Amino acid sequence: GHALVYAHAARGYVLNEIDEEKVKARVCLQPACCPLNVCPGIQAVKNGEAQAIISAGNTGALMALSKMLLGSIVGIHRPAITAFFPTESSECVMLDLGANVVCSAENLVQFALMGHVFGEAGLGWKRPRVALLNVGTEHQKGRDEIRDAAARLQSNPAINYVGFIEANHIP
Repeated sequence: GHALVYAHAARGYVLNEIDEEKVKARVCLQPACCPLNVCPGIQAVKNGEAQAIISAGNTGALMALSKMLLGSIVGIHRPAITAFFPTESSECVMLDLGANVVCSAENLVQFALMGHVFGEAGLGWKRPRVALLNVGTEHQKGRDEIRDAAARLQSNPAINYVGFIEANHIP
């Protein structure tokens, strides 16, 4: 199957067909459902005129169009929505906040690597701690995918993986 995506062009909307296996989402089928014209913003990032896009519009459309127009980092298969927020004792960056409903262990490892790099390069943190949000902290808890991702992260010396964490224990 195919997903249909409207992209803003100088003279109106252009219908683009995208292979559904690559997008896995159906986004705006009418121009009116995309009140924000994000394509000029994505193009500005691609041209080096902007470093980021902030949108309160359709997240699926923004993610699909960004991946289509900007591509992705080699070795990263899925984008991850990220949030940065203060906690009682420090600051926290969380990745994959709603971009993906189901993730493989490989996806989770890639998100952890992106978070690690963002913490070091983007925020200047020295050896940021990386944890996987789970239903418990015991190694046998959670789905197979998260336990497999934990094993992969534990064996990666470049990542300061500290194990599973529950939401109520984020420092």
